[in-house]
Amino acid sequence: MSRIEDIKELLAEDPKDPDLHLMLGAELRNAGRFAEAAEALRGYLALMPPTADIGAAYRDLGICQDRLGRKDDARTIYRNGIEAAIRHHHMGLQNEIEDLLNHLT
Repeated sequence: MSRIEDIKELLAEDPKDPDLHLMLGAELRNAGRFAEAAEALRGYLALMPPTADIGAAYRDLGICQDRLGRKDDARTIYRNGIEAAIRHHHMGLQNEIEDLLNHLT
């Protein structure tokens, strides 16, 4: 069984575990399965309070939307990620997301 299938199995048992959604999103994104990754990342974000440290999830979701050709969605998501990174004083992440936003075509 693949790591993706393992995580999906765990998620079926505990669908409200945000960490499982985040892990699944990362694995799917790394596998180039961007639509599925976006769905998992949205699941993670839906379970997290808006004040949580969620900038990296926004970055990854923005990357997925960009790869899917959804540039306007990616822009909005990247801006949300920048705001989250600023709230949590993650300057490196903020700079990384700003760079992704500036290089959208």
